[in-house]
Amino acid sequence: MTAPKAEQHSRLVTRSRAAVRFALDELRTWSLVRKAKQRTADVIEQLKGIRAANPGRPLCGILLIEHIGDIIACEPVIAQVRASHPNALLLWGVKPAYASLVRSHPGLDAVVCVDSLLGVERIVQSHVFDIIVDLHVNSKATEVAGRFYRKRAGDRTVDVANYVGVGSLLQSFSKAAGIEPRSEQPAMYLPKDVVAAVDRHSLPEHFVVVHAHSNYSPKDWPPEKWRDLVRFILEHYETSVIEIGLESKIELDHARFIRLCGKLSITETAELIRRADFFIGIDSGPAHMANASRRPALLLFGRYAGSDTFNPFEGHFRDAEATVIFRYAGPLREQRVRTVIQALEASPMWNEALGKHRRSGASTIPPISQ
Repeated sequence: MTAPKAEQHSRLVTRSRAAVRFALDELRTWSLVRKAKQRTADVIEQLKGIRAANPGRPLCGILLIEHIGDIIACEPVIAQVRASHPNALLLWGVKPAYASLVRSHPGLDAVVCVDSLLGVERIVQSHVFDIIVDLHVNSKATEVAGRFYRKRAGDRTVDVANYVGVGSLLQSFSKAAGIEPRSEQPAMYLPKDVVAAVDRHSLPEHFVVVHAHSNYSPKDWPPEKWRDLVRFILEHYETSVIEIGLESKIELDHARFIRLCGKLSITETAELIRRADFFIGIDSGPAHMANASRRPALLLFGRYAGSDTFNPFEGHFRDAEATVIFRYAGPLREQRVRTVIQALEASPMWNEALGKHRRSGASTIPPISQ
């Protein structure tokens, strides 16, 4: 075979292999999408049963399956939809992992578990709901690689690329659902057994809660900087510090540093934060819990989705934004510990909550280089 013919043959083989890989990937994606939607068939039958058992009442579905902060931020939608449809049977569709966030809400008639965005697509297509409030923004990534959420109800122009510019989470998600965006303080309704569950941890009388790790790494602050901040608090104030989250990120050995990472349910975490003297964290679900319980706080924000001004909150943390949100015009990981300590010590909320617990003779700023 001559050189030109060999080169042509090689290119043909390469293109053929690429075409086969593409076809296999498409087949695999189609199969995964089909299975995800098939899993939703039982949910649709469940909804049909609820509808049949309640003749004369329109079936209304609020759909927002994740995440903790998003669901808490959008809690006011329940009262808004109820006011618009007082006779409706009002349900919230949510992933099982987050169902406890809305299960005890007095404004809902039921909670239905949906395990994927592709499942949401199938439910919307089924027309089982008379009224749909789909709070998801368009084009979100689904659990199938390369497959994005195809919004069919509400405003499709609000998507993952622009929702930060629309307003808070409540405002942008409301606009995505096609309902009037409002500014409302969110609330959390916790089951009665949560208080006893948190009591079993024998908490100290006074404590600060810190949350150092989000589900999106650009929002995080380095663990070593958290360690230095927590060490400063423990050395300068007569208080304990409790770290929460799925896993501990702060390496520190101190008698008043308590790790409850991975030991609390979602609702137990919310109850712990409700009891805290102060909350320090990043833009995450626990920060929304602190907002819902109106706790004094300092939140560390960096640039997010190209914005240095995004505020995901309504209510307490919006009204007190200048005091609560400490911003860095760039990646949060670059924020210095010394600067954060200065902001904490200057916070009127911090001084009101912890000022009386400051150790006498403690220096204002420690010798920290970061």
